[in-house]
Amino acid sequence: MRWQIEPGWGVLDGMLKLAQIAAERNPGKADNWRTLVLTQHQAGRAADIEDSLQRAAAALGGDLAGRRSFITLLLSTGELDRAVDEAEALFADAPQDAETYALLKSALTEAGARDRLNELGVQRDEILQISRFALNEAWETAKSDADLRALVAKCRAALATNPADAGARCFLAHGLAQLGERAEATALMASTNLLSVGDLRIPGEFDSRESFCAALADEIRHNPTLIPDPKRKATRNGRQAMHIGLKGEAALDILLRQIKHAVDDYARERQGGADPYVSQPPASVRLSSWAVIFNGTTGRQTAHMHPSGWLSGVFYVTAPREPETERHSGALLVGSPIRGLSAAAPWDITPIEPVPGRIVLFPSFVTHATEPCKVPGERICVAFDVVPTQAGHPAGETVVT
Repeated sequence: MRWQIEPGWGVLDGMLKLAQIAAERNPGKADNWRTLVLTQHQAGRAADIEDSLQRAAAALGGDLAGRRSFITLLLSTGELDRAVDEAEALFADAPQDAETYALLKSALTEAGARDRLNELGVQRDEILQISRFALNEAWETAKSDADLRALVAKCRAALATNPADAGARCFLAHGLAQLGERAEATALMASTNLLSVGDLRIPGEFDSRESFCAALADEIRHNPTLIPDPKRKATRNGRQAMHIGLKGEAALDILLRQIKHAVDDYARERQGGADPYVSQPPASVRLSSWAVIFNGTTGRQTAHMHPSGWLSGVFYVTAPREPETERHSGALLVGSPIRGLSAAAPWDITPIEPVPGRIVLFPSFVTHATEPCKVPGERICVAFDVVPTQAGHPAGETVVT
């Protein structure tokens, strides 16, 4: 398994300067703004992105073609909420324009706005056809056994082509469970042999696990990309740092390197095993990571999975203790079923204590959630996906909730 080479800070600073020069020299070219905004995302320059988007909107122009180009730019850089707003506004001005209508449908589909798509008269089959995560849409909109059987057939076909398709395996298990095929559903979602729980090795730069976690917590608290309850994510009543390992975040940079070593060990130990999902690891991967902070007793993660990943995981930085038991509060619930499963999940749900310094690894098809903390206090973790980079694998880090 080969890790995608990430540019160093010196290279990234150079890329950013080149992108700025290109946008200034040819501001009417939408691709120049796309490159600039994506590079700013990669460099963690969240404060600069809004300014770039405002300049792009002005440069691309207020006519129909310019506004369409700006919406396409927003979609390609992950600015989904703004893309929907801009597309709705343009559709109100040009309701007969076919390209505008298509852009609006794309924006609404990316944002998961099925109610609005229904208002526009978009049929279910068309919604599924244009959805990036069609299996998720098929599960969420299934109304009958016939719908579920069609979902199961799609999942089996996808897994025949790619046994490591996380979305197909997850929704096959959920569809079979809904149809009463409990034994096969349990075998598909069983994670005991594929779950890894252990303590991350203390890096040599720190003298103790406590000092390492303290440095990580400080960097996460000051991360400039922290936002409360980001849309289309599983975080509830917490804050999520959308980009970590930024320039100056030395402890986080070390942690991300340690995580890669742990993933390499996981893949090596399971290569050639009985389960086709992990028996042949992806040839090339990248690490997508973020951090979450919960305070108080209401913060939690709803049940979800990660359709774009091969392997997912979490490293615990801080968690409060319960006075009666001395256990760290806010357990990870591995196997917690996603909503829509009318009967209880036939597979086991495994609770894992969020001990600071602990790393948990599991296949990305495994659904998971967290319990709220039972006592006040700060719970901080770093979560991540190992995402295959070969052609044909779905892009993005959108979670299914």
